[in-house]
Amino acid sequence: MRVRGFAGGCRGEVVPWLLMLPLLFFLFFFAAVYLHLDAVRAGVAMAAREGAREYGVQLGQLDPSTALSAARGRVKLTLVREGLMSPQDAFLPPGQAPPQGGRGASAEFWDSGEWVGCAVTYYLPCPLPGLPRLLPELARPDPNGPWWRSKGHFVFRVAASAKKEYKQ
Repeated sequence: MRVRGFAGGCRGEVVPWLLMLPLLFFLFFFAAVYLHLDAVRAGVAMAAREGAREYGVQLGQLDPSTALSAARGRVKLTLVREGLMSPQDAFLPPGQAPPQGGRGASAEFWDSGEWVGCAVTYYLPCPLPGLPRLLPELARPDPNGPWWRSKGHFVFRVAASAKKEYKQ
């Protein structure tokens, strides 16, 4: 008897809830995805910084191939520690994306005299790869398109540089 009286007094409140509930769900999921993508970007930036530092330290003390190997190992260790890569995964060749639905990373290093650099490119699978086609502006063919044209991946490319440290 009391439940019927309670439900009978709330007649006009169903329509506002039906209008607001999808908006609340959208905001919640947008915030969750945004925070996750920001955490991934921060992890990739940390890996690039660590790789550049390691390359700068090792290049002044070891031969270039050993220094490059140590720096790639440091980048991989940082990505594994951040949960972005598993220990048995290997780096992708630069510019090559992983298969659709897969994660992957590539690391490039350079030496420009007193400074060294590291660029890490990380591919994160997009949960809804066909979503951008719903918007007409994004569906136009563009061979050099931006991030949503990357075969279902979010692409993070972060570069860092460090000064060489010489052995004294």
